[in-house]
Amino acid sequence: MNDMRNGRTMTMTETYGYGGMIERVAADIGAAITGGRIRPGGQLPSERSLAARYGVTTPVIREALHALEHRGLIVRMGPRLHGWFACRNQHADAGRSAAYPLGDLVEARARIGVSAAGLAAARCTDAQLHRVHLVYERMIAEPDARRWLELYLAFHAEIADASGSPLLGDVLAGIHEAVAGDPALCRSIGAARAEAEQEHAEILRALARRSSDDAERWMRRHLDRASEAAVSVRRAA
Repeated sequence: MNDMRNGRTMTMTETYGYGGMIERVAADIGAAITGGRIRPGGQLPSERSLAARYGVTTPVIREALHALEHRGLIVRMGPRLHGWFACRNQHADAGRSAAYPLGDLVEARARIGVSAAGLAAARCTDAQLHRVHLVYERMIAEPDARRWLELYLAFHAEIADASGSPLLGDVLAGIHEAVAGDPALCRSIGAARAEAEQEHAEILRALARRSSDDAERWMRRHLDRASEAAVSVRRAA
């Protein structure tokens, strides 16, 4: 990632400036995620390793990673799974999902999400369960409404990953991208934050017990309530 000028190697600092370095590093890592070179759930190299690879300082890497986190491409895990992990690539299916009426997407999300929860309870590894738990803990502690919604959707994305079905995960990812783009629906989800967090807690407990029946029951209850709220929002719009 170095440049040559006047017969000598230029550092990224000299070539792009501080802000440009952050954007370039973020763009390169982001492309690796959206292009599939870093798969969903894959751990990124350490900040020190990335700094050495790109020829920049660790603060530059840190800022680039925070930018990618804000875009929903990566999530930070810890303490046992300390580091940055790629989230599921939502962009490939988002355009197709956005072409459907929102009511159809919400209904499909309810049906597919229940199946994903049941499979996740039966198939998830301890590491996957730990990631779901970490996202839940971050979600309930998040004061910012926009960031809370991102973590809310990330919780469901982690369950889809834990289901062991890439097809379910990809379909849900596209649906979630479309849902996130509807301001009225996002407000309806956020308005029922307390209920959503309680239902998520029960889903998490069911996953920990490896109870597919309970996971499906609580996910169905959660998504049915969200679907009813979505219908009310659309009627009022």
